[in-house]
Amino acid sequence: MDFRLAIITLPEFFSGETDCIARLSEAGAEYLHLRKPGCSETQMRDLIERIPPRYRRRLIVHRHFGLAKEYGLKGIHLSSSHESIPEGFEGMTIGRSCHTVEEASRFGKICDYVFLSPIFDSISKQGYRSAFSLEKLSVAFRDGSLGKNVMALGGIDDTNIVKVAETGFAGAALLGYIWGKHEIWEKNDIPEKHDIPEKTDFPGRMDETVGKFLRIREKLSYFYENFHL
Repeated sequence: MDFRLAIITLPEFFSGETDCIARLSEAGAEYLHLRKPGCSETQMRDLIERIPPRYRRRLIVHRHFGLAKEYGLKGIHLSSSHESIPEGFEGMTIGRSCHTVEEASRFGKICDYVFLSPIFDSISKQGYRSAFSLEKLSVAFRDGSLGKNVMALGGIDDTNIVKVAETGFAGAALLGYIWGKHEIWEKNDIPEKHDIPEKTDFPGRMDETVGKFLRIREKLSYFYENFHL
């Protein structure tokens, strides 16, 4: 199965986050996006250092790109405000966020992958509505307007993941479905390393998160084994 699954972290730091990242890695998550808007380089560094080294090659950072080289991470992810690829990251995976077919087509030619969003109504961002028709996107994939490295983002869960694959996407990024309601997790601003809790107070919640990821994988595996030509 070539369909790629990426998991994006919650924007907030939370108790037991590194445990969750490790568990998701053990469950087979190969693309783990560390997206923490507004965090300092020190905060991001502290988070990375708490993740076991054997999982760091799966990490993609959305800011403080120098840490990707310093820790040997998988790569970097550019926001939609980036108009060019930063120098010095040869050999690393580079992706970008896009919000139109034209944008995804343009940057898909110079990036290893692009996120196109929102494909469905967002789960994590209230009021962030779908901007696309799956039928039109399917045509765009078939006629070559969209390349084979475009990943879907926005409102993706176990009820529509197969539709995403059928449309022609190379993969999907999961956020709201995986983590659920943010308030269930105990948030921490994490000003200093010693303030990061080592263990989660919600082990049952962690099991549910990993279970959701496995459910998505099972649905995709069944689709590719039985229906995809």
